[in-house]
Amino acid sequence: MRAIIVEQPGGIEQLKAGEYPKPVPADRELLVRVKATAINRADILKRRGLYPAAAGASPILGLEM
Repeated sequence: MRAIIVEQPGGIEQLKAGEYPKPVPADRELLVRVKATAINRADILKRRGLYPAAAGASPILGLEM
């Protein structure tokens, strides 16, 4: 799937469009096709390495989805 990937913490120069493995939903989870998303303050902090993701959370930005 296509995703914006953060190569390492830092500025916007660390954002790269690329391919990411399609997630496999676990029991009691859904896989949702997203046409558009947004980023919020937590995503910006996450990109900068200042907002730790929860254990098992996706490394992809777009918490609004």
